[in-house]
Amino acid sequence: MSKKIEFINLKKKYGEINALNNINYFINEREFFVIFGPSGAGKTTTLKIIAGLELPSSGGINIDNKPTASMSPKDRNVRMVFENYALYPHLTVFENIASPLRANRFSKKDISGKVNSIASTLGIREYLGRLPRELSGGQKQRVSLGRALVIKSDIYLLDEPLAHLDAKIRNELRAEFQNIKSFLSKSTVIYVTHDYLEALALGERICVMDKGEVIQIGNPEEIYYYPVNTFVAQTVGQPEISLLNLDISYKNGFYFLTNHNIDIKLSKRFNNLLKRYNKNKIIFGCRPQFWDFSKQEVKENDGYLKTEVQAFEIRNFKGVILTRVNSEQIIILCKSFEEIKEKEALWVKPDEERIYLFDVDTGDNLLLKNI
Repeated sequence: MSKKIEFINLKKKYGEINALNNINYFINEREFFVIFGPSGAGKTTTLKIIAGLELPSSGGINIDNKPTASMSPKDRNVRMVFENYALYPHLTVFENIASPLRANRFSKKDISGKVNSIASTLGIREYLGRLPRELSGGQKQRVSLGRALVIKSDIYLLDEPLAHLDAKIRNELRAEFQNIKSFLSKSTVIYVTHDYLEALALGERICVMDKGEVIQIGNPEEIYYYPVNTFVAQTVGQPEISLLNLDISYKNGFYFLTNHNIDIKLSKRFNNLLKRYNKNKIIFGCRPQFWDFSKQEVKENDGYLKTEVQAFEIRNFKGVILTRVNSEQIIILCKSFEEIKEKEALWVKPDEERIYLFDVDTGDNLLLKNI
């Protein structure tokens, strides 16, 4: 039932704009694959080319090892859910979901059975007699999903299905997608999103895109903990990772990362890497949850930096401290009940096991490269 999808030197241009630039990767059979990235990354364009709604400028796609160049959209057995609901306003929920079944001339008995079955799966059976204007945003999105899922397909393309919902409903539906994933387990599913939480929660593998380029492909743990560059590190995770532009110095057998009042001593396990790096500047990174901090003064030789608190706020029952040292900002995640005041001094220290070192010119993660 499911199909493997392979992109081969795929390019798509709109005038002078490269929407997709030389895409080469594959999506496994029965995989729930997420394409993640900001607006303009090429996510929706990828889906449209798979569905046959757009033609590539060069290169192509194989579905189940067969080139799609000569395949019409209807021969690809692909179902697509668009970002907007696109419901028929004059039809009931039942008739909206049933519309593709009627177009494919299913019997009345089959239509009734399939519509009621998918409505039960999506929790909207009690709304089958209502019109779209009588539904909430979350209910409309379920109807839109139901219309796409009511006919079994080899491939499902879900284009930001939760994007227009408010945060509460989006979180509820994200959780429900675990059940929907089970329902779709015999099909190949490609889910597009700009929300990193959706990507990490749903994807078996995630493709991070930006400006028509594939930046990284990996499972959620790889994408979050082992970003290939500063773009992935900054895009995945809130509060954002702290990135500090620092100078490199070497004395008494150790490397130090410095910038005026910043002086971070690295253990000797980084010596070989920094010796091969052969540059005098670097980007240092550490995620907010991996900073230790103290409101009491700590000696500098213990590895702590003296900073000044710029702001403190509560996000998702966690405290977020924004501190500054020189012109560099450091973001720290802590318990929500910490008594942190603006302008007070804070001594902070990164967990060396959780730091990143990025190339100052390319932004590449040096810990993942054999330099």
